[in-house]
Amino acid sequence: MYEQSWEELAENSDGLMEYDRTLYTTWNLSLKQVAAQDPEAAELFRLMGYLGNADLWYELFQRGAGSAPNWFCDITKSKPRFNKAMATLHSYSLIEAMPGHYSLHACVHDWVLKYLIGKFDIALFGLAMHCVAQNVAREFTPKYWLTNSRLNHHALRIEQCHQREDGDWDVVDMEDVFKIGYLYYNIGRLKEAEAMYMRALEGKEKVGLTEHTSTLSTVNNLATIYADQSKMDEAEEMFLRALEGFKKVRGAEHISTLGAVNNLGLLYKN
Repeated sequence: MYEQSWEELAENSDGLMEYDRTLYTTWNLSLKQVAAQDPEAAELFRLMGYLGNADLWYELFQRGAGSAPNWFCDITKSKPRFNKAMATLHSYSLIEAMPGHYSLHACVHDWVLKYLIGKFDIALFGLAMHCVAQNVAREFTPKYWLTNSRLNHHALRIEQCHQREDGDWDVVDMEDVFKIGYLYYNIGRLKEAEAMYMRALEGKEKVGLTEHTSTLSTVNNLATIYADQSKMDEAEEMFLRALEGFKKVRGAEHISTLGAVNNLGLLYKN
């Protein structure tokens, strides 16, 4: 993998200054040493290319383990194992260590995505998105705004990576897309939240989950965003759809249905 990435770097380095080539050579050789000592640490480093370069902490990765690849489950199985991998990367100056978190220098970060990873790696991209999504805190969680603020630049990096490759959102988990939408809404990025919710809704509808409760929740949240942006016609349409859907799936007296009734009433009141 690393020999191939270096060959690609050499082929595309005509526009680089000599200083840049020296740095890239040094980083590439350092990572080859890391891979020889701890292959999982080298793979984790590649994953970081799809996340923000600042404020990387253990739980950010650990909560995304679930059904992740074996190498990722191994490196996140305990904090000492994770810290050992990060210490190896730090010993070669590939990352920076600070109390409670780690970071990558912006130049190293760009090198990881542009030259080390090279072609868009959908598996790593999906894993990065899953890590962020699994850390999104709901409003009833203590100090939820602090957690979500920490996740903001990671979500933006994921969006940038996706735009860079013009990738297909169908290849990622729609629940992760939904959670990123909630994150954007929670921190006041309404346009980004609307786009994510629309992607989640389209993805769920495409696989036949039109009346699934998670789809109806997406519809309801999208309606809320429309209302917050004074798009009243769109909000009414979505609230009515959520109401009819919850009534059919959950029943007229279910709390989800009553919540949809309340949302629609508030819309009409305003």
